[in-house]
Amino acid sequence: MDTDLNYITRYIMEDIDELIIDKILNQTYKETPYVKCNLQDINFKNKKILILCGSGITKDYNIDTFEEMKKGNYYDIFSLSNYENDTLNFYTHINVFKNKCLSLNKINMNNVFLVTTNIDGMFVGNNLFEIHGNIFEYKCLNCNLIHVSETIDILPLCNNCNTIIRPNIQLYNDGDYNFNTLQYETYIKFKEKLDIENTIVFEVGCGLAIPMLRHESEVLKQKGYTVYRINIKDFDNNTNSISISGKEFIEYICNLDI
Repeated sequence: MDTDLNYITRYIMEDIDELIIDKILNQTYKETPYVKCNLQDINFKNKKILILCGSGITKDYNIDTFEEMKKGNYYDIFSLSNYENDTLNFYTHINVFKNKCLSLNKINMNNVFLVTTNIDGMFVGNNLFEIHGNIFEYKCLNCNLIHVSETIDILPLCNNCNTIIRPNIQLYNDGDYNFNTLQYETYIKFKEKLDIENTIVFEVGCGLAIPMLRHESEVLKQKGYTVYRINIKDFDNNTNSISISGKEFIEYICNLDI
């Protein structure tokens, strides 16, 4: 089982379901989903909207994933061990990614609740859970302070103790990452108030490599919630599927009066 899926799903997402994990990991892309829908046909009036947003949307905004930036050894480059053992090499690549993220326009999603595995800082607002953290935040392992900075430093330093600080994001093989507790608790409270009849769930740009959000949407669908998959390619034939890009979907939602 994927380590990242195992770690995060067990602690912060819906109760883990081994059968669903097996289903996800054995799926392949389907070019033509059986259950097709149009976004314009969905009734959003008086509905609560939950969006589960994966890395597919990052590509729609021309931001390369770690894998695309450094194919072959990206697990090694963007890992906790590389930060600890070759910090300069680590930040050389992280800063390239951060510089790309600076070009993104911030999108406020306060009319919905958005859960994302992206770290690009594109989404802002109170109804947000960034599972893997935010590339513009840093954590000092010496004094535990969190720093927020859009400045690109070769080696960023803590303003308090002047030691090198690490990005406050989950790296590969990263057992020291602490997710945003406030965002997580806000998400849990949001889910506690949901009811099946008046909730719509959208899974956007979620792939199979680290499928924790796929797991979340599958569990919610199994509980009876209405789930739509936003993806150019579909993954199974039993999910309401809308074949548009994540960027088109976000723009549509932002213009809705909900």
